[in-house]
Amino acid sequence: MLRAAFAHAHPALAALGPDVLAPDFDAKAAVARARERPPATPVGALLLDQRVAAGIGNIYKSEVLFLERVDPRAPTGALDDATLERLYARARVLMGQNLGPWRRTTTAAPPQGGLGPRGAARVHVYRRVGQLCRACGATIAVAVQGDPPRRTYYCPTCQA
Repeated sequence: MLRAAFAHAHPALAALGPDVLAPDFDAKAAVARARERPPATPVGALLLDQRVAAGIGNIYKSEVLFLERVDPRAPTGALDDATLERLYARARVLMGQNLGPWRRTTTAAPPQGGLGPRGAARVHVYRRVGQLCRACGATIAVAVQGDPPRRTYYCPTCQA
């Protein structure tokens, strides 16, 4: 346990980027921090970099990249600031919609207080490797990215 007053002195906590769900989250500030990372960093790995923006996990990384139609293998340096801002803004919205007790979903607004219909599609690409894309019918693929290595699920057609 660490008291909040001492968090600034802890090396790992001091290096964290802004919390994506904080009321004062600024996507432009996250993009500025992203520009400090090596330009060759794949955007799929960048979104998990807690030094850039804290809170985005593997599910939201894959789903946000799909919804914004961004190839997770694209080097961060090849993306403009507006695209990066959209990624962080979308992550904030999806994560905020999933703060309740219902099952996590990225395909629609979660049913407040319920689990949704049995068998309803809850994700677009996450853990769906080898299955058909719900948008275009292509086969969902997976790439291993980052350090430590994490799986990124994506549609090679929608996210070309």
